[in-house]
Amino acid sequence: MNVLLVPRIINRFPGKRQLIIDLCTSDMVVSELCEDYEKLIDALAEVGVDVNSKQIPVPETSSLYELFILKKELEQELLDRLERQQRKSPKQAYN
Repeated sequence: MNVLLVPRIINRFPGKRQLIIDLCTSDMVVSELCEDYEKLIDALAEVGVDVNSKQIPVPETSSLYELFILKKELEQELLDRLERQQRKSPKQAYN
């Protein structure tokens, strides 16, 4: 996967940029997770929703609510995988 195609996940977690790049190039699951995140953000942005909001900017009754829940789940999954990777290689410093 070309990590240049997933800038939003890197923008979301700028302090983990190099680790995200490394995992996207070496781990197919992380690569797919990043691609799914990009598609999800594209879909939300297309309907004019603020994708950078820290709070879910739509009511629970909105059809977009589940997409925001999925966004949060994808972010958490990536963070979990990044944390596991960092525990495996604690001597490596990623910026």
